[in-house]
Amino acid sequence: IFQLADEPYKSEFMAKHAPAHAKIDRGNIERKLLHIQESICRFAGYSRPAVPLADILQYIKGNYIHYCLPIFNMYLANLPLPKFFKFVEALLDSAVSVQKHALRLAFHCFNAADLKILIMKIWKTTKNITIRSVIYTSLLQDIETKRNDKARQAGMFELLLTLTLDINKDDHSEIITILTSFYRIPNIATFRGRYIETAWRTVSKFPNEGAVNLERRALVLRNLKLYVEVIDKKMIREIVDEYFHTVLTKDYIAHTLAEVMFEGQQNSRHLFSDLNQAKFELAVAFIVKFSDEEDYCAEYVNFVLNKCLELWDETYGDTYIFRDYCQRFIYNIIDLHYESGKPSIAMNPVFENMLKLLQDSLQSHEIYMITWGLRLTIMTNEILDNYLKHRQVRCSKDLEREIALKYATAVNAMVLEYVEKKIFYWSMLDEIAGEIKHKLHK
Repeated sequence: IFQLADEPYKSEFMAKHAPAHAKIDRGNIERKLLHIQESICRFAGYSRPAVPLADILQYIKGNYIHYCLPIFNMYLANLPLPKFFKFVEALLDSAVSVQKHALRLAFHCFNAADLKILIMKIWKTTKNITIRSVIYTSLLQDIETKRNDKARQAGMFELLLTLTLDINKDDHSEIITILTSFYRIPNIATFRGRYIETAWRTVSKFPNEGAVNLERRALVLRNLKLYVEVIDKKMIREIVDEYFHTVLTKDYIAHTLAEVMFEGQQNSRHLFSDLNQAKFELAVAFIVKFSDEEDYCAEYVNFVLNKCLELWDETYGDTYIFRDYCQRFIYNIIDLHYESGKPSIAMNPVFENMLKLLQDSLQSHEIYMITWGLRLTIMTNEILDNYLKHRQVRCSKDLEREIALKYATAVNAMVLEYVEKKIFYWSMLDEIAGEIKHKLHK
């Protein structure tokens, strides 16, 4: 019919069988009529010329939308752009169930300027989370696929950031997933960095109550850590400042312990929520990344160690909480600095400062393993730096043998020093050996 009949017949045929209601009453509708309606939806797109817009719109509603989906793709492929543009505009003025399909089509036919106007208009006026999700995900897909049109991609990315700032805790789960994982953001450092910054500003506005919102913040913070080198330093400093000045207080620890401490979990790791653990990891990553560039990284190290020293003898349960926190802080920095991509030797001033602060304030037995850890790290970095400087001009095997000998000699000298000072504790031999192996593996 749609390929052979004349235009008046097609219009009369479609009007005769047009559904009166959006919802299909499958219990009462005549089977033959439903089959005809479904077939019209499926095959109207084969008409040449295309059936009038008013005729096809009678079918694009409610339960019939599913049968009309082929028309959308056929019109996209075959209609002249002006006619397709009018088709999309008509769909956008329809029910919500139709709008979401129209929005996807709009990304194919609207120019960038008109698309921005359309998106902002609908985003500001609709409260329907499905429509918001379609807008957001379609916009993101447009950014992903228009890689060759840099101007359009950049413009749409700015629009995405604007929408991101307006996301709320009740938005569609698909939007929240993108917000907290960023995996669909184009792998361009500046794009991902700015998106994660915006995501943090957004989730920070979510209410504090509820585990879900706190988990969302923790996820975004871990994304911040991954892209710390391209994130606004001022924003990271605000997060780190708030974190350290909150958790490194006696009152905070005591209050938190009263709520969460139970037998077998009385160390500092279990004192802090997943959100605070994420802040801790961000702080460590920030200090390691910028330790040789920014003075305030040294200030953070001094602040943390001095607060831990101030509260060194505070106990909760059977644990010296701040001693445990101090050790975790130092060892996290040690471990991460090997993975930072910068020369390990660059961190030695930080480790030397840590060692001096602790040795000036405490007896050797109180920081015995921390001291071993720091000294071995400093020594390892010096030897590794020497190896990296000479490996291009010397035989690799000979140099590696020499480096291994230097390392063994340096460790031997440290052991002799401790023995001569009568502070080598044989009971700690396994722990010392573990520290040495740990540094070698790094």
